This record gives sequence, C-alpha cells and structure tokens, in this order.
Amino acid sequence: MKTKFSGSTLEAAIDRLPDGGPKMAALLDAIHQADAAGDLRWRLRFRWMYTYEATFHDDPPKAMPIAAEFSVIYDEHSEEVQRVNFGAATYMIVMERGIEPASSLPQIPLEEYEAMLAKYRDLSRRYGLGEQVYWWQMFYRWQYADLQEARKCLENAWRAPRDRISDCLACEHTRAVELYLNLGDREKADRCAEPLLKDRISPCGSTFQQLNQAYLDDALNRGDLEAALPYARELQKIGERDRGDLSFTASVLRCWGLTDTEQALALFSRRLEWTFGMWDQKYLYDFYKAAWVCFREADRKTVRLRLPEKFALYRSDGEYKAPELALWFFRQAKDIGEQFDQRNRSNYFADDLAKAMG
Repeated sequence: MKTKFSGSTLEAAIDRLPDGGPKMAALLDAIHQADAAGDLRWRLRFRWMYTYEATFHDDPPKAMPIAAEFSVIYDEHSEEVQRVNFGAATYMIVMERGIEPASSLPQIPLEEYEAMLAKYRDLSRRYGLGEQVYWWQMFYRWQYADLQEARKCLENAWRAPRDRISDCLACEHTRAVELYLNLGDREKADRCAEPLLKDRISPCGSTFQQLNQAYLDDALNRGDLEAALPYARELQKIGERDRGDLSFTASVLRCWGLTDTEQALALFSRRLEWTFGMWDQKYLYDFYKAAWVCFREADRKTVRLRLPEKFALYRSDGEYKAPELALWFFRQAKDIGEQFDQRNRSNYFADDLAKAMG
C-alpha cells in the first residue's frame, strides 16, 4: 500500500538528523517526494531548507541548483505562493543563497556572474526589498578582485536601508574587519570589531569564528606567529562543527603547520575528508594552501598518516613523503588560485599564495 505524502512528518524526521550532509541527503529525497505529490508548499519549503543547510552547514554552492529550481516553481505559481506562505522576502533570501556562492566558483564566467547580480538588483527593485543585500553581493564579487571596490560596496551596503531580509549585523561587522585588515588598516578593523567584543551587537553562530579567523590570517600573513597563536587556539576551541567550517579549520591548520607539527598532522588527517566532493573552490583553496604549509614545514621527510582511500596520493602503508605532499597541495592551491585570478581579472590569489611562502 502506497504511503500518503506528509511533509510535516518528513520535516520532523529531517530535523532530528545531524546538520549538513545527512540533512541534505534526506532533503533531496523529501524534495522528490514533494514533487511527485505536487504539493506546492512542501516543494518550496524543502528547497528552502536545503539551501539553508548547504549555505550554513556544508558546501554553499550546492544551494545554487536548488535555488534555481525554487525560482522556477515560484514564478510558475506566482498567484498561489502567498496562499502557502511564501512571500517575496522568502523568495529573495533563497535567491541570495543561489547567487552568493558564485564568488567561490571561478568556473562561472564573470559575465554570467555579473548577470546574476543584475537580476538580483532587478528583483530588489521589483519587490522593494534587499537593496542592502544587493550591495553585499557586490562586495563578494569584488572581495577577491579589488579591495578598494569591495570597500566601496561595503560603504554602500551600510548606507542602504536595513529591511527584513538584511544580513546578520554581526556578520557584516566581521566582513568589515577582514576587509580592513586586508587593506592594512588595523585601526578601522579594530573599531569594527569593538561592538562585537563588547557585546553591543548580538553574535550569530559563526561570529567569533569569522572574527578570530580574520585576525589569525592577518597575523600569519604578516609572519607574526606570536600574535597568531591566541587566535588559532580560540578558533580551535570554538570547534569544527561540519564541512561548512572547512575554511576556519584551514586557518588553524596553517598556524599549527608553522608552530606545532604534531597538532597540524592530526588536524589534517581528521579533516582531509571534508574536501572530498566539495564544490566551494575558496574552501578548497584555503585547505590546500594550509596543507602545503603544513608539509612544507614538517620537521621530517617522512610522515605516517591514516588517510582515506579517496585521497589522490593514498598509500596503504600510511607512509608519506612530506615534500611530495607539500608539492601536491601547492599545485592544487596554485591551480585554483589561477582560475580565480583569471576569472576575476586580478592578482589577488597569486598575492595571497605568495604571503604563505614566508
């Protein structure tokens, strides 16, 4: 006997699963069931849930195709969506999740990326929502290409009116901290961090990971290991929750690679698996760069590691030559960086990799 479709029952079961991959797999199945049942509310809701999980707990670019499906369904049923409680604000949030990851996918041509941004601008004007979000999307477009243009976009975002789909204010401040540190303006970065450190702005789940990472990366890029260590310790203390934390983990790995080989090797072995099947090229670049530093700085020629069989250089005996690993990870990071720079018409990643050369 065929089981009757029940979106609420599926949602309750999905909510009990661990964040990230397990929920996303279950949500894909739920999406297929909702589509087969022709239930508009759950077709949209399960896609909304999937884009949330991908964005905040796993691999953000995987939200993109599901967000595109959401858009098609929403537009096809424009007269019914209000009845099932999916208004313009929800639509705009999902579209944001479908556009933002383009900054981390150099495979997307710049012209196509900019067309996506222009479409979001048109939607913002149509619904009278998301002007501030649009400027943050423009910030992401420039953050790996031209820091001065990114600064202008940040300033435009903070001048734009906040509305019900505006980004988390704490996240906005951490982005500003990172930008001003990259621009070499420590004073302005510290001013942006102050409201977070003094509890004048409520933090979100990743606020202090982002903040510690910004200061950690800045200290590492300046070669100040003494300044870097407290941030690395704090970042590690906050924890490694899921694959969405791969970039944070990479910053800690880079620091341990320069200061504590045993910790670095343990962290690398524990989190290499997070890179498998990852779409987000910035996450991969960060981890590969950190792994290169780790093995470049290893104080012995051979390291013994228990690594997954999926790893390209896997050895069943667990004996790896550190210089070979260092070269492999350097090439991976360099290749990804070159793709970014070519797409963005910039030298951002070439300069970034040079900073890690010491």
